[in-house]
Amino acid sequence: EIVIFVNKTKYTYNGKDFVDGNGNVATFSKNSFEYRVLSDLNKLNNSKCNMIRGKLQDMMKSKHQHSIVNRTTSDGVGFNRPIDENLAEEYGKGTDTETGYNPFATKSVCADGGYVSCATLAHELLGHGWNNDQGLHESDNHRTENGIKFEEINAINVQNKVLVEYHQMPRSLVGKPGEAKQIPVNLLNHYYTTKPK
Repeated sequence: EIVIFVNKTKYTYNGKDFVDGNGNVATFSKNSFEYRVLSDLNKLNNSKCNMIRGKLQDMMKSKHQHSIVNRTTSDGVGFNRPIDENLAEEYGKGTDTETGYNPFATKSVCADGGYVSCATLAHELLGHGWNNDQGLHESDNHRTENGIKFEEINAINVQNKVLVEYHQMPRSLVGKPGEAKQIPVNLLNHYYTTKPK
């Protein structure tokens, strides 16, 4: 399930609204973090991309709890944190996660690519978070020759699906300006973590 907490009350995303434990629809002011998160989730749920909608549905139906918080790293970057790192790497088990991002941001902190906040949420929740939910988190030593984590490439490829849908420039670099690394071209839009067949 995808959740947010407001004053210790849990609200679960149902594909259209956030509802409390009794099924009551929550209402939030238009300038609130919660309203922005709901708007971004609805954009992802209404995506033209089957993969984006499918990953979101997986997260909504998951036995794991995926909370979204109003927090970023100290340099403004979003994150997805597995609650249990070991279970995140066990296919079929997976773990709860916490996703932090800033839906109020107006530009990317990355070295390239356009920006829409729902694409950042897709990167963290449907890229990294989906891997952690499914038990497909990849170890840090699974990297390209130039040192980029394959899991980060997966998350960027997920993010790029949303960026392109909103007529924004897709990403091809990992990192911030001045220290970014080029994703190998053969992996752009081609490398996705998927469930074993």
